[in-house]
Amino acid sequence: MEYIFRKPDKNDIKFFDKNARQSDKDEVFLFSSRTIGEVLSETPNIEKDADVWIVDGKPVAIFGVTTFEENNNVIWMLATDDFDKYAKMFRVKCKEVFGKMIEGHDYLYNFVWYKHKKAIKWLKWLGAEISDPLPIGLNNELFCKFEIKNKNV
Repeated sequence: MEYIFRKPDKNDIKFFDKNARQSDKDEVFLFSSRTIGEVLSETPNIEKDADVWIVDGKPVAIFGVTTFEENNNVIWMLATDDFDKYAKMFRVKCKEVFGKMIEGHDYLYNFVWYKHKKAIKWLKWLGAEISDPLPIGLNNELFCKFEIKNKNV
């Protein structure tokens, strides 16, 4: 089994718009009222600040840190259903990849849908602080703010 990390292109945005896990599609829509394709297309510097994880030639996850202004660093990740097949493999490299993602950023944050239990568990494993759910999504859907404080900056 071969895997690589590479920078995304427009085809990756289309791929994840169609093939992301349903929980990721739901989360993005309930937070922003937009599709994954719309959100990724509007993400500043995605080709530079994100990576795609490819296993055996097929995209499995896309992730990155988007900086909107000084100290406004949003960390994010979306995956396909195939992600679960390779979760153990991802976990082995995850801390190293995560360390590179947060390099140079002292504070990162985002919001996670309170029903997205796998994502919350993963975020806790990475050391994120998770807030209680807040009514901030579409129709006051509940989301938890998560924060990562990089002690290496």
